[in-house]
Amino acid sequence: MNTRIHYGYRDGANYKQAGSFVITGEVTPEQFKRLRGACALEDNNLFFVPEAVGILPLQPSWDNDIDHPMHTLGDFEPTEESTLDERTIIHLLADFCGRDWLNEAAKVTRARKA
Repeated sequence: MNTRIHYGYRDGANYKQAGSFVITGEVTPEQFKRLRGACALEDNNLFFVPEAVGILPLQPSWDNDIDHPMHTLGDFEPTEESTLDERTIIHLLADFCGRDWLNEAAKVTRARKA
């Protein structure tokens, strides 16, 4: 059993994209709570920068006027689907914890605008 984690993106023009990725193994509610705690909290949304942790961003293209790198963390569910991402929740937590998401967002924005 693996785990599907849902995430989303909404740009400045309110265009929305939903996505998910599958990690190896089952995630417990306590582990997911820790993952949620490693995100930036603003307006009751949990934000992270997928590119900073090896996850594909959901923007179909980049528009300097409306796009930003922050994505929202959604829910999780068990799945029988196989994964190309060999990380477990322990590895994903290690990637998320201690991140300065605003700094990560600034790095990605600079790179995208270049």
